[in-house]
Amino acid sequence: LKPWLSGEADVGPQIFVHVTTVRVEMWLVGPGESKKLVIAYVYPAMTTTIDTDFVPIFDVQDRGLLFLQKVPSDLPYAPHIPKPAYQLASGEKWVRNFLVTDYDEQGQPFTRDETAKVEETIAAIQWFAALPREEPETLHQALLQALNNANPQVVRHAIRSLAHQGDSNTARVFKERLQKTTEDLHLRLMLGFWILGEKETAENVLKELFRIHGKDAWLARWEVKSTLVEEGQLVNTLYGPDPSELKGD
Repeated sequence: LKPWLSGEADVGPQIFVHVTTVRVEMWLVGPGESKKLVIAYVYPAMTTTIDTDFVPIFDVQDRGLLFLQKVPSDLPYAPHIPKPAYQLASGEKWVRNFLVTDYDEQGQPFTRDETAKVEETIAAIQWFAALPREEPETLHQALLQALNNANPQVVRHAIRSLAHQGDSNTARVFKERLQKTTEDLHLRLMLGFWILGEKETAENVLKELFRIHGKDAWLARWEVKSTLVEEGQLVNTLYGPDPSELKGD
C-alpha cells in the first residue's frame, strides 16, 4: 500500500482516498451515540474524473437520510482510513435529501421538496426496527395490522414479510385487499401471491393490470418491451411455463 499513498521513489499515487465527514442528527438504527461519522471511499488514480460508480459525491448542503454499512476491517485499505468508517449500503447511490435540486427542460435548476417522502421512509424504518422478531405469533399479528397502515412503505414490507412466512391464511387476507388498494400495492399483492405459490391468482392480477393499462404501456414503465424481431438474452420469466420445459417441433 505504500506506493498507493505516497510519491516516494518516483512512484505516483495509484489510488485516492475520498473522505466525507457527516454530522448526525439522529440514528434510526445503529450505534446511536456519535454526532459525527466518516464515509470513506477509495478509487483508482488513473480516472480523469471521479466516477460515481467508484465514489458517491456529497454536497455540503445535503440534508437527508443515509443508509450506511461499516467498511469491513479486512479490506486492504482499511488500516489507512479513519475508524470506524462507513460506505453507502448496497443499492444506495446518494443521500435521500429532503430538498432535491433538479433541472427543467431548459436546463434551469429548481428545488423539489421530497420531505414527505423521506419522512415516510424514516417512519417505516422506525416501525421495522420495533417489530417483535423474537415472538413469531406477535410478529405475525403486527404484520397483519400493518396492512392497514397509512404508510405505503410499511404496507409493502408487511406484504413481503407475510408472503415469505407462508401462512395458509395469508392468501385469503391478500384477496380481501385486492379491490380496495392503490395500483402500487395491487402490484405488491400480486408478487405476494406469487411467493405464496398462488401463481394462478398472481397471473390473473397481472392480466387485469394489462387490461386496464395496456400490456405494452404497462411493461414500458418497467423498461420491458415485447418484440418478435429483436434478439435478447433471457433474464427471467414474467409468468407462464418455464421455457426450458416447452418442446418445439
